[in-house]
Amino acid sequence: MTAAHIAASIPPQHGNKNQMEELADLVVKVLRTQFIAILGNVLLAIPTAAVIAFGWQWLFGQPLIGADKAQHLLHDLDPLHSLALLHAAIAGVYLFLAGLIAKLLRQPRHLPPHPCAAGRAPLAQPPAGHASDPSSGALRRTQFGRAGR
Repeated sequence: MTAAHIAASIPPQHGNKNQMEELADLVVKVLRTQFIAILGNVLLAIPTAAVIAFGWQWLFGQPLIGADKAQHLLHDLDPLHSLALLHAAIAGVYLFLAGLIAKLLRQPRHLPPHPCAAGRAPLAQPPAGHASDPSSGALRRTQFGRAGR
């Protein structure tokens, strides 16, 4: 969501110098944290994988995967001769949709909160005798398998 955060911080009209400096600072902070996250993942993932692979071979006297399986795994990662790019595109689409859904579910700042959500108005009561009416007991009976008794 860093791109959405940056986009939300861009002033709607031509901002003054102070707003643009704040935006530049935000971009620098985002780039710095993304770089550190990538660097940390690489510096942690590669040694961890090496320790697991060498430890497995040391403990059990054979490699974690055989040569044929290793060739197959490398082929599956080849962007020109496998479905790796298609899988990455599908993941990107779903991540994009997840970001949109998260944005839509958030209450926009320019809209007032919904009266029911803010606790200012009671929720509508179900009609008398309706299954969800607490006084009817119908919901309670069906929840515990005693419907019709």
